[in-house]
Amino acid sequence: MNNNNNNNNRGFGEDTRFELRKRRKMNRILNTAIGIVAALVLFFGGTLFFGGNEQVAEQDSPDPADDVTTEEEADDENLNEDTMQENESEEHAVPEEADTVAYEEEENDEAVEENEEAREEEEEETDSDGDDAADEREEEEAREDSEEEGSESDEPGIPENEGDWEPIGTEQSGSFTHNFSSGSQNWNEMEMAMEYATGISRDDMTIWRLENGGNATTAVGTVGIYEERHQPYRVTIEFIEGEGWKPVNVEVLDGNPYTN
Repeated sequence: MNNNNNNNNRGFGEDTRFELRKRRKMNRILNTAIGIVAALVLFFGGTLFFGGNEQVAEQDSPDPADDVTTEEEADDENLNEDTMQENESEEHAVPEEADTVAYEEEENDEAVEENEEAREEEEEETDSDGDDAADEREEEEAREDSEEEGSESDEPGIPENEGDWEPIGTEQSGSFTHNFSSGSQNWNEMEMAMEYATGISRDDMTIWRLENGGNATTAVGTVGIYEERHQPYRVTIEFIEGEGWKPVNVEVLDGNPYTN
């Protein structure tokens, strides 16, 4: 009985010691691992910390190369500013003698062009005035010609259609009878026939004699313009039944037998 208990106790004690050793071993491994991790954390933390400080120091500390570059850029900027100032001074500077001559030539050319344009405008105006004057002269000549033609037509003369006149028409009806009473219808129509033959208006016409032409249907009148009474017209007219008086002959007399 005791032997069994001893055996059982022995077994239990051995198992306990084994587990204790196992735990200690595991603790050592864990501690070692923890130490290694802590060492690594410290190592990398220090590396990061000191490395960051170095970068900050490098950034804060001026680089000689950067200084050189900055100086070169400053020189370039100064050079550009000097160049711009020179260009501005050249633009605003008074032109040299050659430039002055060129400017004077340009001004002279512009003056010549302006003079030419002014001269051309004057010539155009002169031409237009000349054309207007010529037109006025032509109009005046045409007017004078028309006046001369009118005056010639107003002067007594044999009509162009001499011998080819037509009856003037009549308002007389019934059988025709000579009526040489001044102011009668027949008298007025005879005046109209003589006006038609000579071209002298009835208002300007002077009738020195109007008489029978030798039969019941003919009449002869000595008429003209009073101012030209020394050269009257002798007009022979004939009455056409239903058509009126018709001029048949006109002659210009060398003298007027009815004036002194």
